Amino acid sequence: MAMGVEERVATLLSTAEECVGGEDELLTLLHRNPRPICFHSFEPSASGRLDIAQGVGKVIDVNKMIRAGCRVKILIQDQRMGGDLNKIRATGHHMIEVWKALGMDLDGVEFVWSSEETNKRAHEYWPMVMGLARETKVGRLASLHPDGKNVMVDQLWEPIMRCADILFLDLEVSIYDGSLV
Repeated sequence: MAMGVEERVATLLSTAEECVGGEDELLTLLHRNPRPICFHSFEPSASGRLDIAQGVGKVIDVNKMIRAGCRVKILIQDQRMGGDLNKIRATGHHMIEVWKALGMDLDGVEFVWSSEETNKRAHEYWPMVMGLARETKVGRLASLHPDGKNVMVDQLWEPIMRCADILFLDLEVSIYDGSLV
């Protein structure tokens, strides 16, 4: 039996600690678009290991999004950690197999590799990143980190690139560090 819109909103809200746009905005979105695209991302670790949140937690969240009638894009951030792209991609493929084994409902899930997407349309992506960077204060970015006084420059780029990913991939709902955006 299909969920009603209010139940779908409650299900999506259960995947996050907070909803940045508010429950009313999510309700409006689901009335306007019954199958919105939700975004989850994953950065393969250099160790190749998966923690509980990346494994079981992601399966639970994605399955809830699918049950709520959403499509899900999981962005595998294979170019952000540096290193051997082949090893990073192998780790990403391994994680997909782990999610399958943990019971992730893959009907409606699309795995997207950041290196492929940004390389295909670099002429769109990087100007978007730079435009967002020009509109963002360094202090605001630093405040997003636990130790805002000792932030490395690459850590300042991460939230900008995350915003660009959402806009670039034309996504409507995003889970980011426990927040539904």
